[in-house]
Amino acid sequence: MPLKYIFLDAGGTIIYPNVDLICEFANKYGYNLSPQDILKSFYETIFYYDNLFRKDGVKDSSVFIHLIPLLLNRLGIDIELGVNIRKKMREKENNLIWTYTTSEVIEGLKLLKENGFKLSVISNSDGTVEEQIKKAGLRKYFEKVYDSGIIGIEKPDPRIFIYALNDLNLKPSEVIYVGDIMMIDVLGANRAKIGAIHLDPLNLYQSFPGMHLKSIYEFSQTILNDKILEENKLYPYMEREG
Repeated sequence: MPLKYIFLDAGGTIIYPNVDLICEFANKYGYNLSPQDILKSFYETIFYYDNLFRKDGVKDSSVFIHLIPLLLNRLGIDIELGVNIRKKMREKENNLIWTYTTSEVIEGLKLLKENGFKLSVISNSDGTVEEQIKKAGLRKYFEKVYDSGIIGIEKPDPRIFIYALNDLNLKPSEVIYVGDIMMIDVLGANRAKIGAIHLDPLNLYQSFPGMHLKSIYEFSQTILNDKILEENKLYPYMEREG
């Protein structure tokens, strides 16, 4: 069945912590960091926890509430100071601190939209993801935003995907999901019988099954150029989940 619809994750896929603001506050404490440093540490931190989830299962995804202190800790900033930086960011931005995006994300979304693809977001969040996406300037690309904090179901629970499918009157075979965490995004989508693509900007996930692309832009090029999406790679966890 032809692809009708694309679901995307939010944090780590189309939006990121406000790296410019992180650098600003880190600099005030004597740490000279660049946005590239922050993004690299972000991806490495996600990879670290994805490996833990792969080994032990996703028992508690709330660890990502502490993502900013954790990624700063990898850059030599102690956890307590990282927590303080996050607090100052929230105070300055009224809690909307996942508002950074990249030119590759914008160009990829623009290409998909211009070529007739319908898009919606499915995200684990705290009820603010739509505001974050709006502040990042990306809301215009999406029909709907499904926030676990509002729906009450978190990935990798397949019910949040099924909720979105039913709401849009779609079948699993008509959609694809794109996200950045294998054991939350890809596993959850596969549990709902949806094919999924994982984003791996630093090429860290060679030991993981599935299909890995570097960015939303590469994904858009893959789709628009009719490159083959190997179906078995879109469902690495389907057999495991029955």
